[in-house]
Amino acid sequence: MLIIPRVFLETIPMELLGKKKNWNKAIDLIVTECKLSSKGDVRGDQDYTGPVDG
Repeated sequence: MLIIPRVFLETIPMELLGKKKNWNKAIDLIVTECKLSSKGDVRGDQDYTGPVDG
């Protein structure tokens, strides 16, 4: 199963990663999101009912 951090679903990845100066910020956001989602602490996930279609 592939887990996609919400940061990629809420932004256009190339906007975030397109400029080298944004890479560290993007990596920090992705790592933080993955850590939170692995603990079930991600905001809004209390109502999670399954994968998003579309």
